Amino acid sequence: MSFAQSLPPGDKSLVPNSSQTKTYTIEEKYYTLSTNFYDIGDYLEKLKITPYQTTCITLKGGSYKWDKPYTMPSNSKLLLTGEGFTNGGKNNKVSILMGEKNTQMINNEQRAKNVRLIVQDGCTAKIQGINFFEKINDSRKMTSDQNHIGIFSVANAKLYLMQGMFEAADSPIINVPGQSIGYIYFGHTFFERNPVSFNKEIQVVGTMTGWGFTGNKAIVSKSHTNLGNGCVLQPSKKIEILD
Repeated sequence: MSFAQSLPPGDKSLVPNSSQTKTYTIEEKYYTLSTNFYDIGDYLEKLKITPYQTTCITLKGGSYKWDKPYTMPSNSKLLLTGEGFTNGGKNNKVSILMGEKNTQMINNEQRAKNVRLIVQDGCTAKIQGINFFEKINDSRKMTSDQNHIGIFSVANAKLYLMQGMFEAADSPIINVPGQSIGYIYFGHTFFERNPVSFNKEIQVVGTMTGWGFTGNKAIVSKSHTNLGNGCVLQPSKKIEILD
C-alpha cells in the first residue's frame, strides 16, 4: 500500500490543488548611455530593472567606470554593448575602468569584495564590444561570501563576454559560487594580466565557495579566446572547457 493510500479517510493533505498557470510578461527596454557621469553599477540600479525584463544598453564611445556592485533580479536579461564594435574584439571604442577597492566586514576584519556584477538564478548577461581595465589590486584577504568572489559572480545563470579585452589585476575574473552551475561564453575575447597586479597568475574562471556549500561547476565555451601573459583557464573536476 502506498503512503497516499494509507491516509485516513477524508485526509486531503496529498491531494493537489487545482492547477493554476501564472503568465509572465517579457518586457524589453532600450537605453543609450553617452556620458561617463554615471558609474555603470549605479546606472543599472537607477533603471529599477525587474524580473523577466530584458534590458539593452548601448554605451557611446568613450571611457566609463564600474565600481559599484549590481545584482541582477532573478530571471532577467542584460545586454551591455559598446557602440560600433566589430567582429574580432580588438578595435573597440568603449572602455570601462574598475579601480575602487570595495570591502566587506567579516569577523571584525575588512575583506576585499571586488564583485561588480552578480548574475543570479535564471539570468543572462551579455557584454560585448567593450575593453575592461581592472586594476583594483587589493592585497587584503578575499571575502568569504561566495557571491562576492570574482569580478563577475555567476550562479545558475549565463554570462557572455564577447568581442573585447579584459586586463585584470584580481583573480578570479569570473566565479561560480557553491550549489550552482554557471555557463560562461567567450568569443573573440582577450585576457591579460594587469602589470600592476600582485597576483602572479590571474584565474579567468574560478569555483571558489568561501564559507558556503560546494557542489558547483563552471561550463566554459572558449571559442576564439586568447589567454595572454599570466592568465590561466584550466579544466578541472569543477571547470569543464568546451573548445
